[in-house]
Amino acid sequence: MARDGLLPASLAHVSARSATPNRAIWTLATIAAVFAVFGTYERLSNMTTFGYLVFFALTTIGLLRSQRATPSAARGTAFWPTTIIATLFLPGTGTLIAASIARGTLEVLTAVALIGSWIPIFATLELPRRRDRQKSAT
Repeated sequence: MARDGLLPASLAHVSARSATPNRAIWTLATIAAVFAVFGTYERLSNMTTFGYLVFFALTTIGLLRSQRATPSAARGTAFWPTTIIATLFLPGTGTLIAASIARGTLEVLTAVALIGSWIPIFATLELPRRRDRQKSAT
């Protein structure tokens, strides 16, 4: 994400000695430690499960959109079973997300706030990049 410009560029640095992104690993470990100190296992698992549900739904939407954009000649034999399963999966996931939000536990509301807070940040970072790509394409 740092190489794509969505996180600070310093996190994209790869160590010459270990060939791993040490700064990104240490940053993620620090954030995880803060969450571990301030939350119980149950709270962390509830937040994580809610986050998984949200991103499973977003991934399924992306799959369905990409399948719709693929020409019918290139779809292959797995197109219809995949579409049917994804179409059935999406309402179930949406129901679980809605039920979790309606329950209104602190963990879910915190997860909604954390996930939602990145939407304006992403938009702020992505709009200039999109304009630059459009200018370079013309």
